[in-house]
Amino acid sequence: MCSWSYVRMIATVAALVIAAVTLTACTALQHGVTGVMLGPSGRLIAVLGWCPGHAPDGMTLYTEDAQRPSFKVSKFTVDPRPEGTYAEVPLADPPLGWSADPPLLPTLDPQHQYTLSGWTKNTSSARNVDFTVASLKNIGPGRIVFQRLDVKEKDESGVFRLGVEDFQREVRDQDGC
Repeated sequence: MCSWSYVRMIATVAALVIAAVTLTACTALQHGVTGVMLGPSGRLIAVLGWCPGHAPDGMTLYTEDAQRPSFKVSKFTVDPRPEGTYAEVPLADPPLGWSADPPLLPTLDPQHQYTLSGWTKNTSSARNVDFTVASLKNIGPGRIVFQRLDVKEKDESGVFRLGVEDFQREVRDQDGC
């Protein structure tokens, strides 16, 4: 006959294995990069690059303040999914097929830190980007700001600033497309 402590040990191990499998299964794989830039008129533009077959279903803009550690500013969805492996989406005026809930004001607080992340419906995600509008104005229009996987090459701010072609190459190289 089994001792009660042996049964408890088996039950504990089984519970830990089930918890580990469940948590691992809920994590979306990264198959893309989310970036942000200012357009020629100074408007905020989301930039999404993804591996073939992993086009985004949407993206979410987050921020935080003293009352709320993290809250959604706006959720953007697209239908149908974009073609190709790259998209630019003006956040205050999304193009046909994209919608914002709630609609984003044309201007955000320039000093406030925001996080933008692209996603698919729980199958994959795009690496997020942290930014302030003030920092984007310092680098000027047309340069995409994004986080990079290669830690040893990051500058002191932890972000990279590249043109469109270099950004697309980054997605292919860093995300194993």
